[in-house]
Amino acid sequence: MKKNKVEIKENKFKSYNLVNPITKIKVDKIRIAYIGAFRYKNIIKYLIRSCSNYKNKVVLNFYGDGESEIIKEITLASNLFDNIYYHGAFSNPESLEKIYGENNLNFVAYDNKKENEKVALPNKFYESGYFNIPIVCSSNTYVGEKVLELKIGWVIDPTYRGIDCFIKELTIKDIIDIHIRQTNLNKEIFEET
Repeated sequence: MKKNKVEIKENKFKSYNLVNPITKIKVDKIRIAYIGAFRYKNIIKYLIRSCSNYKNKVVLNFYGDGESEIIKEITLASNLFDNIYYHGAFSNPESLEKIYGENNLNFVAYDNKKENEKVALPNKFYESGYFNIPIVCSSNTYVGEKVLELKIGWVIDPTYRGIDCFIKELTIKDIIDIHIRQTNLNKEIFEET
């Protein structure tokens, strides 16, 4: 029997020379992006609830798609609150520079009780690093360890209390400091060359 060779590679971001890192972020408000597949209904509800409490401080943008029940929740929130928006599906990677350029924080806090989420290094980690947009992810996860190691964001408990405390305490200066640090990192960490 012939043995097959297996190569394990990181799922680094591929820019295809279509997009570029963000060198200057928006600083008028905390602009949170939730990008991709909407899978964690309770976490999304907690995020919406928290952001709706900080209308003068926070803008929350959803980009992507998911289960109809979650889409209804996001659509309802975007109709009820003037600081929450649903932008629908997008093209990857063509739309990503524009999406990241409209935001200054990437929300990647997933369910840290699930085994896969504990060990995964999602593509949002690589996108945040490539685009120089600070990231917030769940505590007790491998991605959280990497985020803290590289000093490119924060880890939180993905509960309502954890999300709300984080947003309440977060400042634009905190975001700017991380963004500046990210701009000085070697993009080879995040981008497939």
